[in-house]
Amino acid sequence: MLKIRKEQSEIFSQAAIKSFEDRMIQYLRQFFSQRYDEFGEEHVRGLIREGIANAATYQIIRECDVARYVTIMFSLRTDFDTSHETAWAAPILRDTSRTAEDRLEQLYSRTIQELEKVRERA
Repeated sequence: MLKIRKEQSEIFSQAAIKSFEDRMIQYLRQFFSQRYDEFGEEHVRGLIREGIANAATYQIIRECDVARYVTIMFSLRTDFDTSHETAWAAPILRDTSRTAEDRLEQLYSRTIQELEKVRERA
């Protein structure tokens, strides 16, 4: 029987997180190039880590859901879940009667609406 020690499991976990960070770096560089260039890779990597941790507080743990959370965070602001400027986000995130996927879909739709309002005012 194969046994994986705790240390081995942690190494696998760290490798998976690093892989996720690397893929998010590529994605954000490609689709948010101006913001990415403003922040630089190390800062963006820190934001991704912050996003992973913040998403977990809302029971958002599947990789695809965390990626969406980080994308929304990068689109709006790093503290979008607690800022008074985006106060509409917190109730959506805290609605544990809905799946993480459903909450993120609602959050994504609302984010698009809010960004369109900003664009119209500009």
